Order: sequence, then C-alpha cells, then structure tokens
Amino acid sequence: MNEKLAADLLDDNMYLISTCIERFNEAASRVGALEVVVDMLQVFKEHSNGNRGASGRILRHFIELADQVRFELEELGAYSNDSVEDYIIDNLYKRAEAYIDIFQGDDVYCRNITARLLTVEDLGIIREKQMSILVPYCISEFYEQPSFRFEILACLIAFDNDELVRFFYEVVKNEIEPDLKIVALLGLCRGGKKFSNWKNLLGVGDDEFDILVRHAAGMKDEKMLLRSMNPDNRYILFFTLLYIDHVLDPELYYVFRSEIFDVLTAASGIQSDSGQLQLRMLHSVKSILGKMPAVSLKKIIQQDDDILILLRILENLPIEIFDKVLRSLHIPREDLARSVEKLVDRNSFSLDDHNSNMLAYLHDEGMDAAL
Repeated sequence: MNEKLAADLLDDNMYLISTCIERFNEAASRVGALEVVVDMLQVFKEHSNGNRGASGRILRHFIELADQVRFELEELGAYSNDSVEDYIIDNLYKRAEAYIDIFQGDDVYCRNITARLLTVEDLGIIREKQMSILVPYCISEFYEQPSFRFEILACLIAFDNDELVRFFYEVVKNEIEPDLKIVALLGLCRGGKKFSNWKNLLGVGDDEFDILVRHAAGMKDEKMLLRSMNPDNRYILFFTLLYIDHVLDPELYYVFRSEIFDVLTAASGIQSDSGQLQLRMLHSVKSILGKMPAVSLKKIIQQDDDILILLRILENLPIEIFDKVLRSLHIPREDLARSVEKLVDRNSFSLDDHNSNMLAYLHDEGMDAAL
C-alpha cells in the first residue's frame, strides 16, 4: 500500500485505510465487499473532518458513495427483478473499486483503471489528483463512452495540456449539445495563448453561443470570469458556474464569495425550463456548495449579510436539489438551523408557510417552536 497517500488522506490513521482495502479485497462476493464499505462508513466520517485539499475531497466523495451504498443495500429487497439488483450491485462495486485503487497509490490506480470500465468516480479522482498521465486515456474514452462525455470534458478542463487544445477545439466545432460546447470552450479559454483562433468558432452554434465565444475571447485573466458574469445569458452563466465548480480552488471560495454568490443566485433563480442545461446548472450549484470548506461555511453563517444571501439561494432551489445540498454542506445541520432561527427571531429573514425549503428543514430539525 502507498503509505504516503494513506497518511495524506487520514494523517496518522493509516490503519483505517489498510483495513478497508484488506477487507474489501478479501470479501467473498461483491455484496460482501460493499458491506465492508458500509461497515467502515461511520469510522471514516469521524476521521474525515480536517482533511483538506484534493485527498480530503477524495475521501469525502468516498464517504458520499458509502452513504449511497448503505441506502441501496437496504432497498435491494424492494426490487422484484433480479437483473435490476445485479445491475445496481455491479454499478456500486465498480464505483467503490475506484476508491480502493487510489487508496493503494497512484501506480496501482493507473495500472488498474484501464482494466475496468471508467466511472464518474474515476474522473473526479483523476481531476483531484491531477493525473496528467491519464489525459490521453480520458480523451479516448470520450469517444468510447457517450454517456460520460460531459463528465470527461469537465475533468479535462482542469489540465494544462497542449494535446487538449485541439481536442477542445474539435468538440466546440463539431458537437451539437450546448453543454458539451460550453465546457470545451472553457477548456480553450484556459489554454491562454495556446489558442487564439476565436473567430473560427463564431457561427458554430446559435446567436447566444456567439455571444459566449466573444465573452471567452475577451478573458485576459481567468479571474475575470468571476467578475464579468452576465446573468441574462444562460450560456455565460453556465460557463462561469463550470469555472467555479471545476477549475477554481475551493480554498478560494470564501475570498471570492461575493462573486460566487452572484453566480449561484442567478443560477438558482432560473425558472424557465432550459432542459439539460438547467439540470447541469443546478448540479453545479449543488457541487459548488458541497465543496465549500467547513471553515468558510462557519464564517458565512456567522455573518448576517452572507448567510442571508446563502439562504435566498437555498430557498430558490427545487426541493430535491435543496435536500441534496443540505446533506453535502460541511457544517453540522443544527448549526445552520440555529443561525436561521436567530435571523427569524430578529425579523431579518422571513419564511413562507406555503413555499419554503428552510421552513420544512427547521421542522425536520425540531427547531420550529418559535416560528
């Protein structure tokens, strides 16, 4: 086992990683291996706080998957079709396997990834660990796995690689789906002086996309992406969301919280049905809030101006996205609930009895006596 990686993940708690790997690999069946992941869930949760940076985020993603595994295993008996159960188990096992590989070190991971099907978890790991050696593999998988094309592009925009400039250019020119064009355009924008042929991209989409191309061409500095967001253009809005979600270091989220809150407010407030693009935007809102470090969130909920903006964003979200965001925030649920109650008590924040995400949340927390 790669002890440096394990130490990076859990400081002096390498024994937890070693135990998980050993028990997972020695399990007699795939269900048994998944049960190991569930058995270790609470222990990993207790030791995940304070693990920051890429390795800490990988560990938290593993914990989120373990939570899903626990839920799915509990629900298996509800399926009447054995083939459905087999599919769910196989899918969960392959996703867990990606983390077991990376816990054993980069060499083991890079050797094993090409021997199994690529998963979304793999793409997150490759991006977080900045495994540039796997960029050619990801490019080839873009054409082999159509269902993962967006996720592969979102992974690759985190890399500075000459080979990617031509790849992103071809995607923008030839793909039809706006979400693929937009994420590839961000990849070109990140290429800096490596790409300057912006005029050749005019006319490859609709008028709204041409506006985005001109917007991207004018970006002299990546940080300008945050300060020149246009909420009236859904393509520019999505472009900016992607930058925050997949490029900007979450450790900088608090520094740029004003700009980020503007973007999240605009994205969460979209009411018209934009189809796939709107779903992508809402997923990015959830992802960005879920990446916000605990220390940053703690500061935000202690400042009236900041928490009021955060609450308005949360209130704007569809209830199913709201619930997922609340589960992913890196602060205790009761801390957020108490902060909201204080604002309500001071008449700084009001709750709509008929249409409030936060009111239902406070009821669930048993903190609605004064409301």
